[in-house]
Amino acid sequence: MGTMDIITVMSNRSEVNIDKGRILYVEMHRNVAEIHLYNGNVVPTRNTMDKISAQLGDNFVKVHRSLLVSVMAIHEVGDYLILINGEKLDYVKRKRKEICSEIESKQKAMIGAFSKQECPATYEEYRKHYSGFESMPLLILRWYLMIRVMPLTGYSDTEIGNLASLKNFRLRS
Repeated sequence: MGTMDIITVMSNRSEVNIDKGRILYVEMHRNVAEIHLYNGNVVPTRNTMDKISAQLGDNFVKVHRSLLVSVMAIHEVGDYLILINGEKLDYVKRKRKEICSEIESKQKAMIGAFSKQECPATYEEYRKHYSGFESMPLLILRWYLMIRVMPLTGYSDTEIGNLASLKNFRLRS
């Protein structure tokens, strides 16, 4: 099993470890970066956009000089960027085509990387590996399960879609 992608930042004079997969977006306010998480928490840290961007890697796109957004969190691009939690964010409208193209290419690369990752083999490994999804909105959880888990388990789309049955989820032999 691979390890989770964790970044470490200083916030309120203490080190905070954050799973990259739980970050929706990073918003800069002067020299303070506010890291917005899926659970609604905001972690402030004194850092530059360049340093944060380097730590986060390729699954984030800069849509404004003060805004870095996770490509997993983007639901729709219209007059605003609409995130999977319903938040609306401004972006540079004159660069819409460029931003949309970058988002699409990064989402495709991310989906392609799923098939290259090691998969948990036991029920306990699945519970540990997917524990981060407990607070994630159901739409993205269902999408992830359909892309990543369904082909490996033999479960049908209907069975994966029935989230109530996941508490007793087991690999089929």
